[in-house]
Amino acid sequence: MEKPIKLAEAAEYYSLLPHQTEAWTYLEDNTRREVLSEFAKLYRKDTAETEETASFRSPSTGHMSEAGISLVKYFEGCELETYLCSSGIPTLGYGSTGPNIQMGMKITQEKAEQMLLDDLRVFEDAIKDLINARLQQSHFDALVSWAMNVGVGAVSESTLRRRINKGEAVLTVIQQELPRWNKGPNGPLPGLIKRRKAEVRLAETGRFG
Repeated sequence: MEKPIKLAEAAEYYSLLPHQTEAWTYLEDNTRREVLSEFAKLYRKDTAETEETASFRSPSTGHMSEAGISLVKYFEGCELETYLCSSGIPTLGYGSTGPNIQMGMKITQEKAEQMLLDDLRVFEDAIKDLINARLQQSHFDALVSWAMNVGVGAVSESTLRRRINKGEAVLTVIQQELPRWNKGPNGPLPGLIKRRKAEVRLAETGRFG
């Protein structure tokens, strides 16, 4: 009697050969429906968990993911001509400021995208320098967005930083501390409340929108 084949080995072997469809069709036709149904449940569950892990449970790359960049773009907005922000500072593109930004300047969309990436590098580096804990990608994205909004100095002096560096659970600290950063000179601002909620959700799920 021939030795029974192991399905895992068959899948690996036949995936490299043109008759793989024939092999899997035979398996499907000769397997009870209830077994196939159970297999489908397990397969879909494992696949979903794998995709979830890949998207936001993986270690930080040290750069914002597309989800993180999308969040920043949404809340910063893009202006191709210099304007004064609520603090009276000349601002351009996706919230870019600094001594090189002057009133009357105009840029292209392409330039605004590059300026955003350049700005993000500053805050990505700040989070890597100031936070000692190992971060998941979703945690890193949320913290960079927050840093870009409040500034490197505020991050450095924050309770959030101290708590994470002392070894507290990163996600718990983010959930508890980020919502506190929602105030302007005259109290809580709806835009900041919304942004903090979005950053917490990004940290929790790896998704924005």
